[in-house]
Amino acid sequence: MVENTKPNIRLKDEHLVNLVSRIETFQRKLEFLNYLVRDISDNLTSLEIELIDNDNDKLATCQVQWTFCRKS
Repeated sequence: MVENTKPNIRLKDEHLVNLVSRIETFQRKLEFLNYLVRDISDNLTSLEIELIDNDNDKLATCQVQWTFCRKS
């Protein structure tokens, strides 16, 4: 898991502060999802995730891919 480090940024705009918080939350959820997916299926190789705000506007699309190594 990635070490949680807060950026040393002073933001005065409330909107930007909220956006940074949401991105950090999204990152933690992706890390947890990656942890769960390891045990779900050997056939799952990719997953597309859309980040949508409260107004239903798409902010970003993220394609996540996994590489599985089998022990023989």
